[in-house]
Amino acid sequence: MRFLFKISFPVEAGNKAAKEGFKMIPKILEEQKPEAAYFIAEDGKRTGILVMNMDDPSQLPGIAEPWFLALNASIEVTPAMISEDLQKAGPVAQAVNPVKPTRVCAYDRINRRCGGLSNDTRRAFVEPSEDRLAAPNRWCPRRHLQS
Repeated sequence: MRFLFKISFPVEAGNKAAKEGFKMIPKILEEQKPEAAYFIAEDGKRTGILVMNMDDPSQLPGIAEPWFLALNASIEVTPAMISEDLQKAGPVAQAVNPVKPTRVCAYDRINRRCGGLSNDTRRAFVEPSEDRLAAPNRWCPRRHLQS
């Protein structure tokens, strides 16, 4: 299975590696043989983006340790798919029944978010207005959705 590895190393370790000519990075890449390797600057740190195939999760420490030891790196691993993998997943994705979101009226949403409304604000929501009468599902003074 393909995985995307995002390998970031601190500025100090990156500066030290740069002064040494980044000699350890080609050695690690030669051992690991990623499908693709890109190097970028992200959040002020040198970062490598590697696409690698792992057959077994037990391979993860063998991939991560050289980066930890050589560059004091932090690593994020994310499963990745190519278009063929995505096409294989299509029938499975179509079989999943989506969960319908529960509708909540604006009054209830605001009341929960604010931890309760003051009496003045509550009166402003409860008193009828053309806006609220035109869209009763959006404005519900009884704290439940009207059907």
